Amino acid sequence: MDLSIRLFLGLLVIAALYLTLKLLRGRGAISMPDLSLGSSKRRRMEVLERLMISAQQGIAIVRIDDQQYLLSFSPGGSNLQPHTGQPREQR
Repeated sequence: MDLSIRLFLGLLVIAALYLTLKLLRGRGAISMPDLSLGSSKRRRMEVLERLMISAQQGIAIVRIDDQQYLLSFSPGGSNLQPHTGQPREQR
């Protein structure tokens, strides 16, 4: 096969992969880290710990601004309580 045809097909495959990832990311099917070189703005919400109790039930400690909360979730609903333990040190 001619080299120019190979290069064209390679670029076509890369373009198709790029467009597929862009489409899936836009629909929220996958999440990718923001790799921009702009300002490193601190997120307001962060998941500190997460523990799955079963396949559909779990608990998590989340930080929103400077407050920590205990979040429990299951198919029947979710519950959010202020976390009264010692705040975890920021890394």
